[in-house]
Amino acid sequence: MQTLLGQDYDFKVLVNSGSNTFYNTDSKELEELKVGDILNSKDELITSDNCYIGLVHKSGQTLELSEQGRYSIDMLHDQIKWQENIAKWHLNSLWDKVFEALLETNNSNNSHALALGLNIQPTGVNSGKLQVIAANPRKLNPVFKEKVTMRWIGGFPPDEKLYVVNVLDIYDRLLLSKNVLGSKFILDFSDKRLINDDGASDREFITVIVASEDNPDLNSWRYGITKISRKVAEQVREEVQILEEAVSPPTLLDKVLIATYFEEKGLLLDALATYEDLIQELPDVYEVKVLYNLFIHRNLQRIRVRG
Repeated sequence: MQTLLGQDYDFKVLVNSGSNTFYNTDSKELEELKVGDILNSKDELITSDNCYIGLVHKSGQTLELSEQGRYSIDMLHDQIKWQENIAKWHLNSLWDKVFEALLETNNSNNSHALALGLNIQPTGVNSGKLQVIAANPRKLNPVFKEKVTMRWIGGFPPDEKLYVVNVLDIYDRLLLSKNVLGSKFILDFSDKRLINDDGASDREFITVIVASEDNPDLNSWRYGITKISRKVAEQVREEVQILEEAVSPPTLLDKVLIATYFEEKGLLLDALATYEDLIQELPDVYEVKVLYNLFIHRNLQRIRVRG
């Protein structure tokens, strides 16, 4: 597959909401705008009322358009502050993965269901257990951020139920217990209940267990969570900073890039938290919903219970 930054064009369409078109100078025709379309320097983009378009420049930076109008691609290119050699190799790789996933899904029959969040529980997931998305009960789950999202499936319907989330220390002592409505819990490592008497966080190893308040037999496996070491965290922090500087000025769609980076690093709960933030800020953008649900499908652990 030819890489995103290796191709000869100015922009590629990441998100397209509205009845938008572009004048293609190669075909000399007005064409409907679609995700994955390539926009060259002499093309012209024609946007509709109430549109939202996300473009990825060949430098890896993103550009958002939300106003009706006509935009020459040359003019949009001039808005990009292109820094030729900053993180170009990594931006290339990450955006390639995003476009590959989107285009593969758009060519299948599942994209509409993914955008709506339908059939999010794949065949084979045990309905008798609550399963935390992007976490594996059979190994430690590393996290980078101070706050990460825990979301689970298995309740029917999960968003209308009350759940109890228990967080235990390495000795199985209860650190905190919280009742939540719906299938989402924010695990905050700066919570004073996770700080020991020496002022240090019990981050080496904690266990999270979720159960239905109405039916304690409907519960989750034990999920071990660990903060990554200070050395590794510093490396991740530096790499995230490089990526953020490379796509400056920032747009909301840059969070897709950061989430993809976290997933590549195996920091799945951090990736989930980043997607959750993006969904809250762009709740109606079709491609964002698809990317979010693709992430869930890729990283939902399918654990079979014996006996």
